[in-house]
Amino acid sequence: MFMNTIAGFKSTAAVAEKWLVLALVCLFPVVMGTIESAASTIFILLSLVGLLTIYKDWRLIASWEKAILYGFMLFVGYQLFSVLMSDDSNRAWHRFEKVVRFLLAVPIYLLIRRYADVAYRALLIGLIVSGPVMLWVAFETMEGGRAIGAYNYIVYGDFSLMVCLSALSAALLAGRGRWMNFMLLVSAMLTLYTSLLTQTRGAWLVLPFAFLLFVWICIKRYQGNKRNWILGGTLIIALSAGGALTTTDIFQDRAQNAVVSWDQYWEGTIEGSIGLRFLKWEAAIEHWQAHPLIGSGIGDYWLDTKELAAKEPRFRVIEEYTEAHSLYFEVLATTGLIGFLLLIWAVFFQPFRYFWQRIYDSGNPIVQYLAFDGVLIIAAVMIDGISQNWLSRNPLTTAYIFFLVLFLTGIARLECSKQN
Repeated sequence: MFMNTIAGFKSTAAVAEKWLVLALVCLFPVVMGTIESAASTIFILLSLVGLLTIYKDWRLIASWEKAILYGFMLFVGYQLFSVLMSDDSNRAWHRFEKVVRFLLAVPIYLLIRRYADVAYRALLIGLIVSGPVMLWVAFETMEGGRAIGAYNYIVYGDFSLMVCLSALSAALLAGRGRWMNFMLLVSAMLTLYTSLLTQTRGAWLVLPFAFLLFVWICIKRYQGNKRNWILGGTLIIALSAGGALTTTDIFQDRAQNAVVSWDQYWEGTIEGSIGLRFLKWEAAIEHWQAHPLIGSGIGDYWLDTKELAAKEPRFRVIEEYTEAHSLYFEVLATTGLIGFLLLIWAVFFQPFRYFWQRIYDSGNPIVQYLAFDGVLIIAAVMIDGISQNWLSRNPLTTAYIFFLVLFLTGIARLECSKQN
């Protein structure tokens, strides 16, 4: 009798855990940019649940999965070493608190992997709901003609474009039915418009690359079906043109401001965000040359810039800035060449390589969708890292890890089901 009660309790707990995970996966894209701290709350909750059975699940995953997770651990370990090397310990620990989320990705990965064969369906529902919700929040949070969402226009622009690309790739590749595809396309259009309302230039840099990837995958996926290929290409063009035409004035104004700032910088006049950004990158190179291998320490960019400004007056205009406004330049300056290479290898290259290999799995449309979406997200984040250090922002770091884990676990679980 007692054993039956225990078995019943375990069964109920397992069902509750499954529905909790699916609900959180569905909610994540909806709330990540619209409700402050909601994404971090979901992230922490998933990691706590995953920690309960981490040892048992770790033994069940494949070697390539362990390699990616070990890469995350190594990256976090080196960042901890950099904290100990830092002169500004308070700022260093503050930065490390964001990086440590890559360590929390391990229990989250193992937890979501148990239900990954259905978790992607919860994601699709979340992507559909995200479109109208994010656009509504954009109009409700307009400040100075720009949508800021729950945080600021940079974060909201990145989030809306992330949802747009994921929804569009799901509509073209997941094959969940006409009505599902139609709703995903509508959501993609709405979130693209939301991104343009934020006027975030850094997020827009990924659009040409994403367009080429979509054209390539349509040719590859539909090469034997001209009707579907033409339909896919038409949808992509309509989506891109529709979003651009509705905000032509916004796009032109921001592009013109960028060109003016560029010209002023090369003439020696530092005005506008572009000129300041280039000067920050110059400062980062100066810092890196002083500590080329291991860097000056995570969080020390501000201190190093103040010291540089005291020696060279032209850097005084940026001495109060705490970051380099570029992921790559700041990582190079604060963690050196070792930290930079670890970032590229562990955070980008390893998962990208795995996703790219699975794009060619045309036998399973869901695997192909998850792999292509993974490539898109990594490419978008890498390009976005040129003009901002998203690793210094909790919401962006959390979102990147979440989508990465969700796509990787989905592919791993579906491949295991296929083998069995």
